Amino acid sequence: MKKGIFSREAVLAAIEEYDRLGPEEFRKTYHYGRSLGYVLVHDGLRYDSKAIAGVAHKYEYGEALTHDQLYGGKAAAVAWLERMGFRVISVRNPAWTWDEVVLACAVTVENDWKGIAAEDPRAVELSALLQLLPFHEPESRNEKFRNPNGVERKTYDLMSNHPDYQGKSTNCGATDLKVIQAFIERPLDMAAAAQLIRAGIADDSLADSTLGRRTGRLRSSRRSLAPKPARRSRAQSGAATQEDRGCASKGAQPGL
Repeated sequence: MKKGIFSREAVLAAIEEYDRLGPEEFRKTYHYGRSLGYVLVHDGLRYDSKAIAGVAHKYEYGEALTHDQLYGGKAAAVAWLERMGFRVISVRNPAWTWDEVVLACAVTVENDWKGIAAEDPRAVELSALLQLLPFHEPESRNEKFRNPNGVERKTYDLMSNHPDYQGKSTNCGATDLKVIQAFIERPLDMAAAAQLIRAGIADDSLADSTLGRRTGRLRSSRRSLAPKPARRSRAQSGAATQEDRGCASKGAQPGL
């Protein structure tokens, strides 16, 4: 089977068939699953990007690509669709960066290590601030990117994973744990780091840097303020370890 770049017209024909059959029947007909990473947005509607790209090949070359013949990520289906002028967005939001977690932890600390509800003005303000940070490509964000509900979730994760928390902890990542520890060990330095990040947003110095990178001053702050790893013996260093596995999910309860 010929496999190659398809035209915009072929994509529109696949979209028309998708609309005619409906999502479930379309996926069933061509043996595709629901898109888990990216979706194509056209005329306000969402479509399974990988399935659309695969079926577009039918209209271009006479036979659709199967699920196994097409990679659905940024390097293949998504790239082809974007090349044709279509908008493709991420289904899942990107992981929180160190700087984002520092900002969230700073407001959690200011609230006596308690989570902040989504309707709280501080959550709304932080949500707007996080959306200004240039650390994530626009197409990697969905409509819920760092919204107040996400801020609430993150602050409760930070709260419930504090060593003095008396309830059950929630899921969190290795970055969350490192930031929590840094705030415990050096609260004044970390509060200053959070202010430095806010200042970088206010004076556009972050916007001037390459997307997804820190400015030099933020990089140096991260290195100097991150918790220092404890020294290990040779026996400990030689042992097999498992790193960055995060926290086990145990269900959260608000309040310290």
